[in-house]
Amino acid sequence: MSNAGAMADKLNRTEVDKFPPQIKYIIGNEVCERYSFYGMRSILTMFMIQALLFTKGEAEGIYHYFVSMAYFTPLIGDSSPIVSGASSKPS
Repeated sequence: MSNAGAMADKLNRTEVDKFPPQIKYIIGNEVCERYSFYGMRSILTMFMIQALLFTKGEAEGIYHYFVSMAYFTPLIGDSSPIVSGASSKPS
């Protein structure tokens, strides 16, 4: 391989291997999101029992509903009638 071909291959590989500069903001956002979600999960039941005066059964029911909706609602996605009206996808 010629010297120019090796140099072009090296440049292409370097450009592909680098992350965009905005990746630090994306990763930071994900870390904060996970921290707040798991923090909320850990104190939600205690807060409902102590501050809102729910019974233990009511607080646990609301907690389980919160967790199930947090994991279930992304599965609905764009097929939801609420979202499909505001979707940026063309019809």
